[in-house]
Amino acid sequence: DLFDAPHVSASSSRAADCAVTRSTTYDITAKPTNIIGDSESGRFARVCESMGGNMQPIQRTAAVLLVASSVFVFSSAARAQGHWTKAEPFPEPMEETHAVTANGKLYVMGGFLPPGIAPGIVYEYDPASDTWTKKKNMPLPCHHMAMAEYRGKIYVMGGLVRGPRPGGWQPIDNAWEYDPATDSWKALPPMPGGKRGAAIAEEVGGKIYVIGGATTEPGTNEVALYSNRPQRSVGTNEAYDPATNTWETRSPMP
Repeated sequence: DLFDAPHVSASSSRAADCAVTRSTTYDITAKPTNIIGDSESGRFARVCESMGGNMQPIQRTAAVLLVASSVFVFSSAARAQGHWTKAEPFPEPMEETHAVTANGKLYVMGGFLPPGIAPGIVYEYDPASDTWTKKKNMPLPCHHMAMAEYRGKIYVMGGLVRGPRPGGWQPIDNAWEYDPATDSWKALPPMPGGKRGAAIAEEVGGKIYVIGGATTEPGTNEVALYSNRPQRSVGTNEAYDPATNTWETRSPMP
């Protein structure tokens, strides 16, 4: 449920409307607690933001960054004892952030703050210097968006924005390309399959696949999702091609 409050940090048990700033790195050169697969190099890690289940791969062999708001790290490194290392705290308290790596740095976007603000933050973390740098905010602040990296650029698809009434979150079909090198945003053609949030995105073969998500029930007059009203999980599968700036509809999830 997208509206199950509250989210908790990795160190807290349960607290209403919590927002945390602690950052932690984990050395994956040794035994992991959860193995979820192997890349061609034999090592990879995933950062999974528990709300919406968005998972973005981190192609690193030494450390993985844990950032605010119910984010957990799982690795499939060599079988020896690993350890956690404290990193520079996240610059501001935040929930429901999403992260993806590009050019050896981590980019944290989105966010949520009580009583229902989507600030659309963008922060860059450099593991080499253990520093955070604030970047341009998202053009359309949202959370529960799908994110993927391809050739040094970050693609942000869909998400949820504040609805017309308190407590509601409105799905969107907007798509964006963020270029970390120039700290600039470019609008892309919207997702053709309709408005949705909480989808996942992955790059495969030079295309960005956006799969799944949540939206309003067909035939309803509601434009937003509410915790006390029906919501629809979708199996939509669409591929965006950066080379042609076009979308292609693919087979939906069974």
